[in-house]
This record gives sequence, C-alpha cells and structure tokens, in this order.
Amino acid sequence: MYAPEATQTTQQTASAAYRQLVARGLNPREAGNLTAYLHGIAIGDQPWTVREVSNLVFLRQLIGRAVRAERRRRYDLDCLEELRRRLGAQVPRASRGPQSTGWRGRQRPLTVWL
Repeated sequence: MYAPEATQTTQQTASAAYRQLVARGLNPREAGNLTAYLHGIAIGDQPWTVREVSNLVFLRQLIGRAVRAERRRRYDLDCLEELRRRLGAQVPRASRGPQSTGWRGRQRPLTVWL
C-alpha cells in the first residue's frame, strides 16, 4: 500500500525541522540526531540523516495503520461470532485466519505482531 500524501507530509515535517535546526546554527550531524530524537527515535553512535528519519517515521505510520486495521478486523470477527451465537448458527461462520480451511486458494490477510 502506497500513500504519497503520507510520505510527503512525513518528509516535509522531518525536513522542515532539520532545516530550522541547521539555520539556527547546529551542524548537520547534530540537526539529524535532534530531528530523530524529536520523532522518538533512539540516538546511537551513528548519526541520523534526515532521509533516514523520514523513512523510519513513515514506516512507523504505515505499520500503525496495518495494526489498527488488523484490530478492527478481529473486533468485527468477534462481533460476528457473538451475533452467530445469539442467533443460533443463522449467520455464516467467519474464518479466523490462515490456519482454518477457509483460506485455501485465496490470499491470506496481513498479520502484524508487535
């Protein structure tokens, strides 16, 4: 899944912070590390570049979306199972995932474990 607007927003945010820090007198290494710190990225021995920070923030957002979608899907399956229990098998059974027989021949859903 590609979201160009999310990529541009992330890059603009990290780039804007980086440019402002360099304009205020920080050297590029310090500005890159401070930009990473401002985005919640751990600082190590190797300095961060603004491109690396932008890419990492984008990946975090993308994974966050996938996790939220998976949680919504599981909640929907739980609601469907509760409805099935209450109505007494009048609702078709929902497939619980790749281990069930309902996924043969079809693409498996994205599952992200954190």
